[in-house]
Amino acid sequence: MIYCIILIIPIEEPPLLKQINSTTISAKELFEQGKKSSISIIIIKTIGSFAKEFLFKFAFLDGFYGIVVGGINTFSVFLKYSKLKALIDKSGK
Repeated sequence: MIYCIILIIPIEEPPLLKQINSTTISAKELFEQGKKSSISIIIIKTIGSFAKEFLFKFAFLDGFYGIVVGGINTFSVFLKYSKLKALIDKSGK
């Protein structure tokens, strides 16, 4: 006789989905504040975010994991300003 125990562990929200939702909220807040976004701003903010994370917060000392964390945070910045640009384009401002 074989017994199987299934444990159901509730998970709040997958991390990627949480990141997507938070960047949407941030983009809407920036849009309401009247902030602007363009492709050049997206590129500059993304590169600046990685430089800030990797160099100024000393993520390079963590090696591979520092690069991964810096990349995840940089992806959040990229999403936020890309969504802001999409909101601006959609509104026609």
